[in-house]
Amino acid sequence: MTGTAAPDSGRTRRLLDEPLRVCIDTMLDPFGAYEAIRNEHGAIVDFEIVQVNDPACAALGVSRERQIGQRLCESLPTVRTSGDFDIYVRVVDTGVPFIQDGFERGGRFWDMRVSRLGDGFVASWRDVTARERLERDLQRSNEALRARAEELAVLMDATPATVFISTDPDCHAIRGSRLAYELLRMPSTANVTMTPGAAGPPAPTHFTVWQDGVRLHPHELPMQRAARGEELRNFEEEIVFNDGERMWLYGNAVPLRNSDGTPRGSIAAFVDISQYKRAEHELRVALEGKDQFLATMSHELRTPLTAVMGYAQMLQQGVIAPNRQRHALDTISRNAALQLQLIDDILDVSGIIRGKLVLDRRPVDLTMILEAATTTVLPTANRKRIAVTCDLVSGHWNVEGDERRLHQVFGNILTNSVKFTPEGGSVHVAMQPSGDALEVRISDTGIGIAPEFLPRVFERFTQEEGGTTREHGGLGIGLSIAHYLVTRHGGTISAHSDGPGHGSMIRVLLPRLTD
Repeated sequence: MTGTAAPDSGRTRRLLDEPLRVCIDTMLDPFGAYEAIRNEHGAIVDFEIVQVNDPACAALGVSRERQIGQRLCESLPTVRTSGDFDIYVRVVDTGVPFIQDGFERGGRFWDMRVSRLGDGFVASWRDVTARERLERDLQRSNEALRARAEELAVLMDATPATVFISTDPDCHAIRGSRLAYELLRMPSTANVTMTPGAAGPPAPTHFTVWQDGVRLHPHELPMQRAARGEELRNFEEEIVFNDGERMWLYGNAVPLRNSDGTPRGSIAAFVDISQYKRAEHELRVALEGKDQFLATMSHELRTPLTAVMGYAQMLQQGVIAPNRQRHALDTISRNAALQLQLIDDILDVSGIIRGKLVLDRRPVDLTMILEAATTTVLPTANRKRIAVTCDLVSGHWNVEGDERRLHQVFGNILTNSVKFTPEGGSVHVAMQPSGDALEVRISDTGIGIAPEFLPRVFERFTQEEGGTTREHGGLGIGLSIAHYLVTRHGGTISAHSDGPGHGSMIRVLLPRLTD
C-alpha cells in the first residue's frame, strides 16, 4: 500500500463502537465509514474502507468481504474518475458536510450525505430513481400542460369566434377570448360571468341577454345551463347594450366533465351574426316594400285608367251633355298624362337600377328650367288654390346638365310640394348663388315630414303614408329619382322639416358654370 497512516490512524475505526455498528447494519439506506490514508506530507491519497452495510454492498455490487480493509479507490476506481474522491477529501480537510440530491450515477439517481468522522468520513446515500423519474415525468407533464394551455390561449385569440370557458359548475368565473372581450366591451382581465354572488368585480351591467324577445336570467344563460350538464346546439342570443346597440351571437355551449361524468364547468363558442341578422331584416323590409309597391302601382295605374275608360264609355253612349263634353275630354287627357308620367317614372327607376340612364349634358340656364317646372304644376296648384311664388336671381345662371332631366328633378319636387300642401297653402321657389354652386330652395306650407321619416325621404318606393288607401297618390319614387339625377349632375339634395304640420323644404345645390 502506498501512503502511510496519520498519527491518529484508527480514530475513525475506534469511533465506530459496537452499538453504532449495529445501527449501521440495520439501516435501510446504503452507509459506509472510511479512514483517511495520507502520504508522508500528510495529504490524503486514499481511504480505507472501515465499515459498509448490506444495502451499500448491494448498491455497489461488491461484497462486504471484498471491501472491508481495502482501499476505496482500488476497490471502486470510479470514485476518482467521477470526482467523488475530491469531495471526500474536502469534507475531511474542512469538516464541512457535503449534501447532494438527485445526482445520476450509472443510470440511477441518488441523494448523498457525507460528514467528517475522526480522520475520515461517513457517507450515506439513497436510491431516489423512482422519485426523480416521477418528478421528471411530472415536470414533463406540467410543461406539456403549459404548452397546451398556451396553444389554447393562442387558439382562442386567433379564432374568429367568441370563446368562453368556466371551470366551476356554478360559472362564478368565466373567462373569454380576446374577441369575446372586444365584442362585450370589457377589459381582457374581467370576469364576464353574470352569475350572482361571484367573487371579484360585480357582474357586468352595461348589457342584457335576450332570446326570442325574452330577457334571459343568469341561470338561463347558455354557459350556466351547460355547466349543469345540458348541451346547447345552434343557440342564438341577442346582446342589447345600454346605449341601444344590438348584437346577435350564434353557437354552441357544452359541459366540461370530471372523470366520473359529473359537470365541472362549461365551454361555449359563438360567432357574431349581427351582419346577417341586419341583412335578413333589410331583405324582409325590401320584400315587404316590393309587395306594397306592386299593390300601390296597380292601384295608381288603375285609378287614372278607370277615369279614362269611364268617360270614354259615357262619350260613346252619348250620355254626356254637349256642354260637359269638354270637361270629359279634359279629364281623359289629364288622367292619360298622369298614367304616362307613372309609366315614365317606372321606366326611369328601371334604368337607374340597371345603370342605363344616360345624360345629355350641356350648358343650360337653370332659371329657365325652374320657370318651366313651375308652370307645369300651376294647373294643379290653381285647382287647390295654392299660391306658387318664385324668387329667382335675375340674369342667366348656367349649369352643365341634361335639360330634360333637370326639368324632371324640379318638376318632381314641385309636384310633391303641391300634392302634400292643403288647399289655400303656398309653395315658394328661390334660387341664388352659393359659392361655386347655385342653390335652389323649394319650400311649402304642407303637411311636413316626421323626424323618423326624414332620413328615408329620398329612398325608392317610400312614403310616409302606407297602403293603397292613402290620401295622396303616387308611387313614392319621384324624390328618389330627383336624388339620383342631382347626384349624377355632381350636386347635392337635402330635405328639412320641423315636423308634421310645419311644411318642408328641399334644398338642391348644383355646380355653377362660370365664364
